[in-house]
Amino acid sequence: MNYLFELIKIATTQLTANKMRSFLTTLGIILGVWFVISIVSIMDAFTANLLASSAGLGPDVFQVDRYPRNQGRRDQRRFNPRIDKSVSKRLMEKCPHVLIAAAEDSKNSATLTYLDRKTNSIFTLYGAQKGFQLNNNWPIDRGRDINDDDNLSNRNVIVLGYAAVKELFYDRDPMGEYVKIDGKSYKVIGIMKEQGNQFGQNRDVQAAIPLNTLHRDFGESDRVRVTVRATAFVDRFKAIDEVRNEMRLINKDGPTEPDSFGIWTNESSAEGMTNVLNMTTLGGSILGLIALFVGGIGVMNIMLASVKERTKEIGIRKSLGAKKRTILFQFIFESSFLCLFGCFIGLVVGIFTGWIVSFFFGNPPVLPYGATLTAIIATSFIGIGFGTYPAWKAARLDPIEALRYE
Repeated sequence: MNYLFELIKIATTQLTANKMRSFLTTLGIILGVWFVISIVSIMDAFTANLLASSAGLGPDVFQVDRYPRNQGRRDQRRFNPRIDKSVSKRLMEKCPHVLIAAAEDSKNSATLTYLDRKTNSIFTLYGAQKGFQLNNNWPIDRGRDINDDDNLSNRNVIVLGYAAVKELFYDRDPMGEYVKIDGKSYKVIGIMKEQGNQFGQNRDVQAAIPLNTLHRDFGESDRVRVTVRATAFVDRFKAIDEVRNEMRLINKDGPTEPDSFGIWTNESSAEGMTNVLNMTTLGGSILGLIALFVGGIGVMNIMLASVKERTKEIGIRKSLGAKKRTILFQFIFESSFLCLFGCFIGLVVGIFTGWIVSFFFGNPPVLPYGATLTAIIATSFIGIGFGTYPAWKAARLDPIEALRYE
């Protein structure tokens, strides 16, 4: 134990003897570890939030869209027919394992006003049928959801997200009040519960009006979609098969033709995003490892310079009986200590960077235990690997020649 403390003392003395040189030597190690840890912690936070928010539709809910999510739209735009909002009613009638089918559309970049106030946030305005809030996991805090009568009568009613209530009404009760969008008035009939940020998106900057009202006031987009809830979680695959068969009949898809529409679930959406995040993590880790390798070369060079500077010291130690393996182990230990010092700085900065970025995007901070352990092991091996040659040169010095060195 005393021998280990002595090695640490010598390594610390060499590290602090020339602080700037030590810092510049370990800069490659610091940057490599910082890059790997920050990338991994950010991607882990995104992945954790993605998996948590992937249940936004609910485990028994899926969506029918005009275009498959995993393919480009350019070619399909010419062939895939638009989904009519009446499809939701047909799916409810024809598919035994469908509990709710609600068509929806949206208008982006909507600004809401109340009296002389307007929202600072840019809202997404949804056109909804009955069941929209339930299917999209946007629970109502007060009031009610859009219903069938609202759509049949083209009513000017609106359900507000939490951000609109906060930005427009302050402490005033919004229920029964009228807000305006592009000069058109809508009566507040419901308020959504606060959702917060999920995967970098604010789920509180939403509002919903009847789908027929949206199309009357703002026109119909080419992306009407139907959100479907199965009768039970265990029946979701049966419901998907029933909906797929019915949609193929509606779109008149031939027996050998692919689906002219897309169906996506939480699992498929999360899987695609997770693959992207994993590839990003892999790419960042490779760049970090390259930086670590470059840092290892820098450590080897500084250790060679240290051997040259300490030639007389090595000669004195060998003349006093120090063995080759003792000198060898000492310099390998110093090299590893230098690398681990840089690793520690890189870990602290990397974790801190990851937490800041995660906080900015509303993701929970994640401590990447696996990447941290890998970084420590990798830098230890780099210290040993790149310190072996300088240590070998130091151990092979002739004590007489070393004592004569000036």
